[in-house]
Amino acid sequence: MDRYASFYELARTEVLDEDYAIESSDRQSEVIVIAPHGGWIEPGTTEITKAIADGDLSYYVFVGLKPGRRHEDLHVSSERFDEPTALTLIAKSQTVVGIHGMQNNALGEDVWVGGRDVELRRDVVEALGASGFAATLRRPGQTLAGQAATNVCNRGKRRVGVQLEISRRLRDRLRAEPDLLTLFVRAVRGVIAR
Repeated sequence: MDRYASFYELARTEVLDEDYAIESSDRQSEVIVIAPHGGWIEPGTTEITKAIADGDLSYYVFVGLKPGRRHEDLHVSSERFDEPTALTLIAKSQTVVGIHGMQNNALGEDVWVGGRDVELRRDVVEALGASGFAATLRRPGQTLAGQAATNVCNRGKRRVGVQLEISRRLRDRLRAEPDLLTLFVRAVRGVIAR
C-alpha cells in the first residue's frame, strides 16, 4: 500500500528538494515521456525517461531523493498521480509514454507494455522484440496493464497512452550499458516518432 493517496497528501509531509524533486522540460512536443516514480522510488526510470526524451521531447520525472526508503514511501499510484506540473505538461501532449519499474526482482529482463493506446502499445512491443528485448503486451485485467482512464499515461489530449513496466534487472543493465540503452531508446523512439 502506498503511504500517500495523492501528491497533495505527500507534499504536506515530505519536503521538496530534500525528500523529492521534480524535473521537467516543456519542449512543446506532441509526445511527453514521464517517470512518476523516478529516482530511488523505481531506480533507473529517470535515466531511461531522459534518454528517450533526448533533446526534443518533453519529459517529466518525480524523483525520490533518499536511497534506502521503502518504495511505498513516495510512490503515488499512477491512477491517483496528481502533481500539478505533470498534469499541466500531460494535458498539452498528444501522446504520453510512462516509464515505470516493476518491483518483482525475480523477473528476467522483461518489459510489460500497457496503456489504452492499442496501436502504440502493439507497435512498441514489436519494436522492442525486434531489437532483442523481452516485451509483452499487457491486456485489460492483467496486473500493471495501465488501462485506467485516470492513469497518467492516459491523460493526454487523446486520452490514451502507453506504459512501459521495466524489470529491475533490465533497468540496471540499461543504466550500466550505454549501447543497450541506445538500442532500447531507438526502438521506443522509432515507434513514437511516427
